[in-house]
Amino acid sequence: MTTGSRRDRFAQSAAPGAIIYTTPSGIPDTSATSTNVNGLAFILNVTPGNVVVDAQAGPNNLREHTLDVRADVVTETAVLP
Repeated sequence: MTTGSRRDRFAQSAAPGAIIYTTPSGIPDTSATSTNVNGLAFILNVTPGNVVVDAQAGPNNLREHTLDVRADVVTETAVLP
């Protein structure tokens, strides 16, 4: 019997550091190669420690910043111009 939500099972099976983009409603979309209009993405199973987040919106570089990623917690950030 499988337990946990579809999202939890998806996260547990993702390769370390996998970048997962979503549909506009936030459902993981394994065929997507970039964010959609909502700009939502997940980076899963990241090794704990400092992680640099860097992104682009079209030709524009967005603000790069460093996150302190910890084990067994969800770390969330926004990337803005």
